Amino acid sequence: MSLPSSDLPPGSPQCSVEGGPGDRSLRFRCSWPGGVPAASLQFQGLPEGVGAGPVPSTLLASVPAHPRLSGVTVTCVARHLVATRACTITPEAPREVLLHPKVEETRSGEAEVVLEASGCHPPSRASWAREGRPLALGGGGRLRLSQNGRRLLIGNFSLDWDLGNYSVLCSGALGAGGDQITLIGGPSISSWRLQKAQDGAVLTWDVERGALISGFEVQARPQGSDLGRATTYKDWVSLLILGPQERSAVMPLPPRSPGTWALRILPTLGGRPGTPSQSRVYKTGSTLSPGAIAGIVLGSLLGLGLLAALLVLCICCLCRFRGKTPKKKKLPTLTPVVILPEKTMQNVTPVQTPQPVALKVPLEDPSPARTHQASGPSTVISPRGYARTVRAATQV
Repeated sequence: MSLPSSDLPPGSPQCSVEGGPGDRSLRFRCSWPGGVPAASLQFQGLPEGVGAGPVPSTLLASVPAHPRLSGVTVTCVARHLVATRACTITPEAPREVLLHPKVEETRSGEAEVVLEASGCHPPSRASWAREGRPLALGGGGRLRLSQNGRRLLIGNFSLDWDLGNYSVLCSGALGAGGDQITLIGGPSISSWRLQKAQDGAVLTWDVERGALISGFEVQARPQGSDLGRATTYKDWVSLLILGPQERSAVMPLPPRSPGTWALRILPTLGGRPGTPSQSRVYKTGSTLSPGAIAGIVLGSLLGLGLLAALLVLCICCLCRFRGKTPKKKKLPTLTPVVILPEKTMQNVTPVQTPQPVALKVPLEDPSPARTHQASGPSTVISPRGYARTVRAATQV
């Protein structure tokens, strides 16, 4: 007795959804052909009452179109004797449809422009137009569509013939949406900014929507005395070469070689330079990091705080010293002691020194005894300022 052989179908099951006639329904399809025996397919997630299998190899299901089906995930389960596989499909209404231009280079070096419509989900179909007129696609011309119809390829792009307004309309059983864009030649930079970093420069820039750009070059040259001189492409050195989707770059510059550099951004299209941006001056050398700046600020604030505290302490000490200073005592006035004779003197007047007067006395005094005459007391001022009363005696 021989057992029947089992062969797994090649690959994996494939799921898809598309609009029915007149966009009044959605048709879900699941297939996984081949294999022995054939795989059994069945849908999960469809509304009730819709035939969802199981059937062998290929499964089709038609569902009336309704906005509630947008965002609903439908799963196809494929079962085989050897293994079980699955695939999913989610129908969505067109939402935020935008056109994104891209420039690609072919192997022959020609520029090919691609317009890609985002937000155009199945089961919607894309319809393309230029200057309001539908495009004649196919036929081996320069205009081609991708398999899903959401990418328009313009081969051997010409700035003389292929610029202008392009539009796309995404429509289907769940709704419609569209967008338009104007392709402009002569790639240019609309605005850009330059910021200093610790060991280099940070550049950010923007371009106009619809500008065809295949790359960017960040260029520099030493800035000297010829600031106002017109420069050519050969005067600049390309330091960075970036892709068309880049909008920022970090350019390292040697900090040990201080100097002044002029920087600019040059857009390119198919190897041809466009209009460079306005140059900006960047000075290399020692720059303070945010940590160093914060340290300087904190140190300054701390020094001011210490200085203010020292000033307040000095003022307090000075006020305290003045409050404890003793008042100077006045010395008592000494009253001079006057020695009076036995007879009480009513008034004491200072005696003026008399002029010498010739004495009329005999040369010889016969009397044995000498007569002494005492004068009254006189007041004399001592060198220390105290008044003293003395008696002057005159010998006769």
